[in-house]
This record gives sequence, C-alpha cells and structure tokens, in this order.
Amino acid sequence: MTPKPLTSVSVNLIMATPAVALASGTVARFFEVAWPAVLFIGAFCMICKRRAIGGWLLFFYISVYLGTVVTAITSVRHMGEIVPPSLVASENYSLIKSVSVQSKVLVFVTALIATFLLFSRTREMLNLLRWAIGARMAVSLVSAFAYSLDFPDQGANSFMTFIAYSGWLAYLLLSRRVKHVFVLNDWDVAMRRNL
Repeated sequence: MTPKPLTSVSVNLIMATPAVALASGTVARFFEVAWPAVLFIGAFCMICKRRAIGGWLLFFYISVYLGTVVTAITSVRHMGEIVPPSLVASENYSLIKSVSVQSKVLVFVTALIATFLLFSRTREMLNLLRWAIGARMAVSLVSAFAYSLDFPDQGANSFMTFIAYSGWLAYLLLSRRVKHVFVLNDWDVAMRRNL
C-alpha cells in the first residue's frame, strides 16, 4: 500500500500555480474536484490587483493559509500516522518521518511569519519569510529523494512541491509589488505612478 497521494499532496498543490499543478496525475484528480474554487480564487485575486495585498501576492497569502488549514485537518485526521503505515518497513522510514514532521512544522511557521509580515511590513520579516520558503524547498528536495527510493510517485510529488516553492521564492525576491508593499512601503504612490 502506498501513501495516500491526494491527502499528502493537497497541501503542496495549494502552494503550486495551476501550470505546475497540472503536471502530475494526482494533481489532475485534485483539480477535477477543486477547479471551481481555483477559478474563483484566481478571479478574486485579479479583481483585487490594485490593492497592496492583491494579485499574485493575495494568491500567495490565500495559498499559505489554505495550505495551513489543509495541513491541520489532515494532521488531525491522521493523528497517529505521521508517516503512512506502509512506510514503516522502508529502510528510509526515519528519514521520511523526519522530513514529514519538518514539512508540517514549516507549513505553520511559514503562515506565522507571513502573518507577521502583513502587520509589520518590514524588510527583515520579508527576508525571514524568504528563508522559511527556502527551508521548505530544502525539505521538499530531501523528501523527494527519500520517497523516490521506495515510492517514485510520491517522490515526483515532492519534487513538484520544490518547483512550486521555487516559484514563490522567485516571486518574493523579484516582484515589484512585494518591493513596494514590504520594503519601500509606498504602494499607494507606486499605484498612482502606474508601477
């Protein structure tokens, strides 16, 4: 029995953009059910694009908070199973268990830092959020390696998570909106100048 891919990947999918998400079969099943919500969230983010927390930045925050909720629900639902029982016999069990715990903790840490960033809007908090996402990328790579030895499909899903986090990290590093909202604190002026 392999890990429950839809449950374990759902948190990762919420962080992924639709283009990245459609690359795996499990993700395609997820979007068969969730596409109306994804379209609604995307439309809502575009409607709010002239606000400081709008557009892709709003999509990022929605994905962070939805990812946290899904992680909390799946963690409570599978309280005794940090790692599915099928992995207990795996030679990589301790590595997989460690990566699973780190991944879940980082989901909550990222949400906490992102929330503090909303209120403080400082370069230091932004850098801390970037480091948290970098840590999630590192854990995703280790997870991809650990799972790929026994469960190639799950390893591929973890690698897709790495790609999604890479996209968010690039956005947080390069976005003019992020710079104006969190570093320069002049979004209103930038919007009047039409960015």
